[in-house]
Amino acid sequence: MAAHWSNDTVTLFTTVDEEGELEHASYVVVSDEMKHGKCSVYAFNTAIINEAKQLTLASKIHYWSDGAGKYTLVNLLYHEHDFGAEASWSFFESTHGKGRVDDAGCEVKCVVWQSVLENKEVVTNAKEFYCATKKVCKKIHMLFVPQSSINSHSKKLEQRWTDCR
Repeated sequence: MAAHWSNDTVTLFTTVDEEGELEHASYVVVSDEMKHGKCSVYAFNTAIINEAKQLTLASKIHYWSDGAGKYTLVNLLYHEHDFGAEASWSFFESTHGKGRVDDAGCEVKCVVWQSVLENKEVVTNAKEFYCATKKVCKKIHMLFVPQSSINSHSKKLEQRWTDCR
């Protein structure tokens, strides 16, 4: 159990892709990036959209989130250029921790923790956490986005945000 107390922190970014009223797919991005900033959100959304494009032919994406950051709105202006799909965005006033998206994150954490308790996995960093999720989370699309991938977006995004001021 010592690994539990000496591990690195892991970021989980969760989404639910809904098509129609009944079909949905849950996505959880695992990352070793701890800032949770504007570049992270863009990189996580990019990974999810690229994965979802392999499963569906969506021409429009509607986002729901619990915060309306100014950088989110700038990225919305470039969405069709970046991803080949129109986008709109709605914001919840205060639902942090209470939605279907949060259920996916909770499930992932619980099943990985259960694997650690059963000595099936030793998880000490984000990559090991991701590898464990791939074994035990069969109903959730798991993605790994390393900090280096997030950093690769920063130059383009910083220029974009500067131009929109």
